[in-house]
Amino acid sequence: MKIEDIKVKKILDSRGEWTIEVEILSEGIKEKASVPSGKSKGSYEAVSLSFEDIQKNLVEFLREVKNIDFKNSKEFEQFLIERAGKNKEKLGANFTLGASIAFARVLAKKENLELWGYLKKEYINESIHSPGLVINIIGGGIHSNNNLDFQEYWLITPAGEYPFRNVLEKILNVIKKLEEKLPSPLGRNDEGAFSTNFSDNYEPFLYLKRVIHELNTNETNDSRIHELNTNETNDSRMDESDRNEMNGKKEFIIFKDLSYKIIGILYKIHNQLGPNFKEEHYKQAIKSFLEKENITFTMERPLKLETSDFSIEGIKADFILDDKILLEVKAKPNITKEDIRQINRYLKASNLLLGIIVNFRSKKLFFKRIINPLALKNFTNNIRGKFDNIRDAFDNICDKFVCKNFYLGADIAANQITKNLDWDEVYKKLKELDVLYLEDPFKEDEFENFAKLRKEGFKVIGDDLTVTNVERLKIALDKNAVDGVIVKPNQIGTILETFEFVKLAKENNLFTIFSHRSGETNDNWIIDLGIAFNTDFFKIGPPIQGERVAKYNRLIEILKLELF
Repeated sequence: MKIEDIKVKKILDSRGEWTIEVEILSEGIKEKASVPSGKSKGSYEAVSLSFEDIQKNLVEFLREVKNIDFKNSKEFEQFLIERAGKNKEKLGANFTLGASIAFARVLAKKENLELWGYLKKEYINESIHSPGLVINIIGGGIHSNNNLDFQEYWLITPAGEYPFRNVLEKILNVIKKLEEKLPSPLGRNDEGAFSTNFSDNYEPFLYLKRVIHELNTNETNDSRIHELNTNETNDSRMDESDRNEMNGKKEFIIFKDLSYKIIGILYKIHNQLGPNFKEEHYKQAIKSFLEKENITFTMERPLKLETSDFSIEGIKADFILDDKILLEVKAKPNITKEDIRQINRYLKASNLLLGIIVNFRSKKLFFKRIINPLALKNFTNNIRGKFDNIRDAFDNICDKFVCKNFYLGADIAANQITKNLDWDEVYKKLKELDVLYLEDPFKEDEFENFAKLRKEGFKVIGDDLTVTNVERLKIALDKNAVDGVIVKPNQIGTILETFEFVKLAKENNLFTIFSHRSGETNDNWIIDLGIAFNTDFFKIGPPIQGERVAKYNRLIEILKLELF
């Protein structure tokens, strides 16, 4: 396609500062994209130019670009990269990114595709999955007007949670409860995170842990406690509980993290293979995914069913996962009552607490979680004597299997900290507080310190360290410095270079976090890019302020259409 015109407009971002919007006209199709900006920037980020400087360069650029017929977005972006010069200093990474997104939208519209769908077709033709969220709940550092040195205090939801609306409800409940608890005066920072003064850098995590614990405890209603301890638990009650769980009612989910990981795998397989393969083919696909995800499993494990009158040998379970969940795989027109009775017999023979039966022979994937009532009763009886009351016992079960809705993390943003902190003491305290994920825990060239901290058991993330730049990522990989990376397309300036960065990260088993910037616009293309490139997490702020809510609504729209 030939580009007929490019316009650059000056618009306001969420901080009330000027940024740009790029509009491209091609073959009668007009699309635009606006570009965010960060306050906390790494020194290795690509150069952004002022609106005035971009306008000066635009006439010559437009003269060149009008003579070229671009076959796809990659060709256009390669042209941008060549013309932008070293580190985008000639055109500005803000201009090249806006042009990159706008032209991709033009091409997507021509093919009657969503932006994410076009990018998947061009770059990585895989089915989508539900990503996790990294939510900046409490803010500090240069984004906030308070006494905290660390820039962001996170709650993190695991990838693959279904349905996504339940994830958002949990986050909103935490935000509402936290607002009641935090000290006054309470405000919000650039990204919508709570901002107030604390006794030290660690107190925010105590508030987060307290609120999560209270919410978990409050959700435990009397009927559910009764279910855990009754001597008359039966299959029909388990089926009703299971229906409540699948319908999104507030129920605790046994082996939650593993269950949702398995359900995510089943969705991926059904999306990729469809309903018309044989049972053994689906089992092969499940086996491949389990190996890829490092989930411990056995196939065709022999079981022995014993009754008071006889015993039966030769029963074999399709999969036993992490010695916790029994998975039975079907590819038939319908699941019958006999199929349910069969998995109940297998659960009894294995003495496992939870079973999942899945049927791939349907347009929409069918699965059902089935709880083994005898194993549940035995389990609760075994732990009863260890606690003063059943509420404490339930809280312990909740902590171990059921209610771990969030992980804790932080963006230390060490580049921005000028105080002389005792970093050994900092990370000792964070470990004691169960903080797992850490972004930029040291300054942007301290690769060795990043690597050292990984050995302490933290999940270490590069942002200023890697700046969405393949060359910086290669150094980090060579030094074993990171477990994951932040992806900010405006740090590098094109979709193509963003993809190359993500591709290298995934080839080396790093997780990716597609991230907003502190100075955002209402544009939501970051969601389409993250979905297209199968990001593991999004970091787009709490779902409160308009420019952040726009991203959440786009994510809800895509996941609702494609996963359900």
